[in-house]
Amino acid sequence: MRVVSVYLPMWSIDLVRRRTRRRTADGSRRERLAWPVLLYAVQHNVQTIAHCCSRSAEAGVEPGMTLAHARALLTDEPCLIEPADPACDERSLRSLAAWAMRYSPIVAPDPPDGLFIDITGSQPLLGPEPALLRRMMRELNRAGFQVRVVSASTFGCAWAMARFAQARLAVVQPGGERAALEALPIEALRLEAEAIAALHEIEIVRISSLLDLPRHDLAAGFAQELLVRLDQARGAAGQAIDPVRSNSPPCASREFDGPAMQIQAIEITVRELLEELCADVRRMERGICRLELRLRRINAAPEEAAIALSQPSRN
Repeated sequence: MRVVSVYLPMWSIDLVRRRTRRRTADGSRRERLAWPVLLYAVQHNVQTIAHCCSRSAEAGVEPGMTLAHARALLTDEPCLIEPADPACDERSLRSLAAWAMRYSPIVAPDPPDGLFIDITGSQPLLGPEPALLRRMMRELNRAGFQVRVVSASTFGCAWAMARFAQARLAVVQPGGERAALEALPIEALRLEAEAIAALHEIEIVRISSLLDLPRHDLAAGFAQELLVRLDQARGAAGQAIDPVRSNSPPCASREFDGPAMQIQAIEITVRELLEELCADVRRMERGICRLELRLRRINAAPEEAAIALSQPSRN
């Protein structure tokens, strides 16, 4: 089994910059895209930072501080400030998972900022793993996303390496999971905050310390979750994911109130439906490979026509 974890460390921020790029068509676009970005949430009637860009983080802004405090740290320049929208971010993540099905038919969102991709058996079609990971990174960077990608034999190991290893792109060879995990902090095991705090209390901060302890000691001293996460990362236990399903092809239709006797009326309607369809495809950031026209009649068999394109298009 070979899987990929795609980590998007600035997912919410990158989505805002993409929306800004689309909305701003005048000469001020480049200037606005260079502004620091702050996304806030309202907690107990107080606006607090939910996400901040790397530029504002360098100025001292941190998630959890008040928006007023963050704004005070960035007084010398304008900022792009918007409310955080976790529901919209999750919908966008599912859309990105559907887009990533070009690499594999098994892709699952990993909320709030990642994807799981099962690439088992895909090498004959997509080429060697390192080249595939470089392609993923290149295409996601081109789309405006900061990204880290790691392939491994387990979802747990790939997830941990993508978020806590130094390399932005890595391939963990089969059997190398333990060596890859040893130097990582225990946060890389996807444990609950209470379990992490309990481990810190006894000065266990690295996964290597856990791997050196007898298994029965771990079972007696900690919740079952710790053993499950360790086994999932090393490959001793499986992990199920919920992959996205292919959506039905986009469709536009119209029904006449009565018989359409004039070919001009049909031509105008088809032209309007085509514009509607192309707008839907554009919003989905997809292209059309095959276009079908179906004319249903109440007193005769349907008429059908199709156009096949050499490459995806929405023109």
